[in-house]
Amino acid sequence: MIAAVSYTNRSSISALTAKNAVAQTQAYIAGVSAEDSTAAGVSSATATNRSGSGVSTYDFTNMTPNQMKSVAATLAGSGKLDLNQLLELQTVGMPLGKVGPDGQFMPLTDAERTQFANTPVNYIEKLQGAVDYLKQTGGAANSKSGYADWTGLLTTLQSLQGTPSGVNITA
Repeated sequence: MIAAVSYTNRSSISALTAKNAVAQTQAYIAGVSAEDSTAAGVSSATATNRSGSGVSTYDFTNMTPNQMKSVAATLAGSGKLDLNQLLELQTVGMPLGKVGPDGQFMPLTDAERTQFANTPVNYIEKLQGAVDYLKQTGGAANSKSGYADWTGLLTTLQSLQGTPSGVNITA
């Protein structure tokens, strides 16, 4: 089995152990093996739900990483996310590579990268998983673990879930 790994560059973390904790959290959050991603196939979803009224709403429970990049950039541009939150959201659903059979890092192929970028992710669930993992491993008490960032990001997405994200005046 080849496991997927993901890593977010968090320059504010200076201690090696803190960096390892964040990297472990990212790998835990990714939680997808290469076999699972291949079996899942490539699917697409809309970044927002349409109610039929021309009003789009945020749905962070079924959004591809490609869609999240666009939505996160819009939210950051409107001041609802800071730069760290923007980067975390743009990378949480996308592994950088996988662990090979001998433990070596193997970058994703173009096909695998495309597949991950177009496979829907439940971002609320991923963020809740990160928060729960940090609580279980003592990270909630460590100011360098990113716990405050993850809980803040989770709260932001939960507060926006189902709210209007756009209006199509021609609908």
